[in-house]
Amino acid sequence: MSRSSLEVSLTLSNPIIVDLFSVVLFVNNNELGLSWPSSLEATAFPMTMRSVGVMVFFCLAVSGGNATAQLREGAHYEMTGVWSGGVLRLTVIDPPEDPVEADDADIEGRITALDLEKKVLQIGPVTVQWSESTSFVGIKPASFKVGTAIEVASKIVGPRRLLAMTMERGPASLQSNFLTILGPVTNVKENADGSARFEVIGLPVLVPADVHREFRGSRSDTQEEKDKQTSTRGAALKIEGEYEATLDYRKDFALDRQAKDDLLRLDQEFQLRMSYRHNDWVSLLIEAKVLGETEPYKEGGHRKANVMLERGETWVRFDKLFGRNLTLKVGRQNFEEPRRWWWDDDLDAVGVRYRHDPFFFELGVARELLPTTTPENFIDPENEGVVRVLARTNWLFSKNHGLDLFFLHQNDRSSTPSLGALVRKQREDPSDARLWWGGLRVMGKAPAVGYGDFSYWADAAVVLGNETLVELADAGGGFRRVISRKDQRVRGWAFDVGGRWASELPGLPMFTLGYALGSGDKDPDRGSDRAFRQTGLQSNDEEFRTYGELLRPELSNLSIPTLAVQFPLLSKSHVEFAYRHFRQYYAVPFLRDGRIEADPNGRSKSIGQEWMIFFAIEEWNKVEIELVGAAFRAGHAYGALSGKMAYSLFTKVTFSF
Repeated sequence: MSRSSLEVSLTLSNPIIVDLFSVVLFVNNNELGLSWPSSLEATAFPMTMRSVGVMVFFCLAVSGGNATAQLREGAHYEMTGVWSGGVLRLTVIDPPEDPVEADDADIEGRITALDLEKKVLQIGPVTVQWSESTSFVGIKPASFKVGTAIEVASKIVGPRRLLAMTMERGPASLQSNFLTILGPVTNVKENADGSARFEVIGLPVLVPADVHREFRGSRSDTQEEKDKQTSTRGAALKIEGEYEATLDYRKDFALDRQAKDDLLRLDQEFQLRMSYRHNDWVSLLIEAKVLGETEPYKEGGHRKANVMLERGETWVRFDKLFGRNLTLKVGRQNFEEPRRWWWDDDLDAVGVRYRHDPFFFELGVARELLPTTTPENFIDPENEGVVRVLARTNWLFSKNHGLDLFFLHQNDRSSTPSLGALVRKQREDPSDARLWWGGLRVMGKAPAVGYGDFSYWADAAVVLGNETLVELADAGGGFRRVISRKDQRVRGWAFDVGGRWASELPGLPMFTLGYALGSGDKDPDRGSDRAFRQTGLQSNDEEFRTYGELLRPELSNLSIPTLAVQFPLLSKSHVEFAYRHFRQYYAVPFLRDGRIEADPNGRSKSIGQEWMIFFAIEEWNKVEIELVGAAFRAGHAYGALSGKMAYSLFTKVTFSF
């Protein structure tokens, strides 16, 4: 069964298709300085901007013209509401995110009755039976009790009766009498007052007029966007805030106890967001942050303290353009993909997002327009004059399995200083490049009854282009002097693959095994640079520990195998133990963007090993706590420092209001 509940008509000559295609061709017409090296003109990968235009055209043409969501007999919907007086009164209804079979149904709620001997329980008015083949994730029947929040993926066996395929613990914040159900609707009746009534798995359902009216406008955001963006459902103006405090202790990052480099850093962030929805088609968000950085302890003295303002997401969004699942967003906005391996960053941009299940498409054109923090009165030199065009297409080719295509063009149009020129230290920019990234990802999950759940990912990418490098030396008085310039081609590749098994072994451990490899350059001083580099928009910090907690390198000239095991704690928390080994593809005397302060010797490939323990505590609705400890043991690449240890302790507390 298709996930889409949209009734569409196909109009190939529709103006929005022509307009978007024209915009892409305009971008390709060198208005933003985009051009392809002659060596790529005969290749099919990475895609040219005209290929991106064709992708936009294809997605829109396939999805068709004016689309309006309708309640369709027999179609599945995801709905949340209050069960009271024999009726489920909805507060939210949406088409499902994933394809579903005709007899599939999910339910989330609190247990209201229980019989362990008969393997049956009640969630409100719905009876749920489990069997020997039912998979339990993070919970066991012995822990069931009345009032426990639970999520069930099941098959429909009769009116108000479900057979559980998978059962897991629900959120502790789930309110009593609230039910979330994914199931097929029957006996649909739309009333003159704008409300609607129907049945789902035998339950009578009422959709109030305002909820029904919002549903009838087609949905356009991906799930990750829904999580990131402020919801204004039911209110025109909403103000939210967040306070975050982090303590980061670093010991012996120079791999030398005599270096006196130990540091305790306290970072605080107060974030305020105001969202306003003018109507169903126009909304805006304004986000501002106050940042505080202090060093309560610094071995060797010279502690620092800074307070600054930072501009966050600030955009105007236009939804349901031309009656479609088409969204236009203008302003500083977040570009994020599920693994954050390609990008997760805020950019000044114009972004278009389109969804018509099972396809999703995103296109953005970005360039930094203003400084992001005070007291700086200039744009970060690494981003100044950089024009980016990024695109992502996702195709959910079967239930829980998807294919992504990625494209990023980055053109640094800032001026490159000439030999002998003086540059202020704070304006130093050692690289100007015109680069193209392209790649794909396959990602999915598959439940295995009796064994748990298996999930996997596989990313592959190439980077091509040209780069100008400048070398600078201290000239005194806060200036640096350009002492050399070098032009080189860039040709690199990388992949990152892995799998995860959420087992049903005692303690319910979840095992992760991964391997990532980024190409290197055997002789960095000659010819093309064949080392891969990531986009610069990826996330590998404390928000998303892709390649470790302490070293945190960029995937460039490195191989990184990962082994991790995670155990659930309490109801919504977990602890994870992870091990990573870092080894250079070619032995060279530097790492790209690592946090260890010592440099490798360029003779051995073994960078070192890292062990990590990570506690994520999420038992409360508005408070999250992270506790992370890591140790790094230097490999033979550090010569006399081989075997030396570095340590870090990290704590973060987040409070939302």
